[in-house]
Amino acid sequence: MSVARFIADQKTFWRVPVAVCCALLGVSVSWFYKWWPRAQVGGPSTKRARRRAEVDAAVKTGFDAARGVARLAAADR
Repeated sequence: MSVARFIADQKTFWRVPVAVCCALLGVSVSWFYKWWPRAQVGGPSTKRARRRAEVDAAVKTGFDAARGVARLAAADR
């Protein structure tokens, strides 16, 4: 569970103010509100996260096409 999710759960289930949770956990309230939308499923992601997903997909495609690490390493030689 992420810190943002934990803070949101405390707010939702126990009505603990966000400011109190953030103070106890040592994060700023602005951090929570900046990161909370990203913690949501399908929420907006950063440009870096989108690029990383593209690279991960390309690596997986290459790995699957080579059917394993040994063949992928041999193909690079």
